Amino acid sequence: MAARGKMLIRKPKVIAMKVEIENAYSHVPMRGGYRVLVDRLWPRGRSKAQLALDAWARDLAPSTPLRQWFAHDPARWDEFRARYSTLRAMAPCA
Repeated sequence: MAARGKMLIRKPKVIAMKVEIENAYSHVPMRGGYRVLVDRLWPRGRSKAQLALDAWARDLAPSTPLRQWFAHDPARWDEFRARYSTLRAMAPCA
C-alpha cells in the first residue's frame, strides 16, 4: 500500500489468548470463559450440566491407540508427546 511515495507495511494482528487447563473431575467451582472438553471419552459420572461446556473437541484428543499405548506411564511421556505432535501435524485443519 503506497501513501505519498512511501511504502507502508502492516503487521498482521496477533490475538493473545489465555488458556487454562481444568480437570473434568475437579470439584472446584469452574471458572468462566469458553470451555472445551478435549478428550475422546466423556468423563465417567459427569453430566453435561456439571461440566458446562461450550464444545467437545474429540478430534483434538490423542487417538485411541496412542492413548492406550501411553497408559499413563510417566516413562512414556516424552515419546507420547512426540507421537501426539506428529498425529496433530498430520490431522486436517477444520
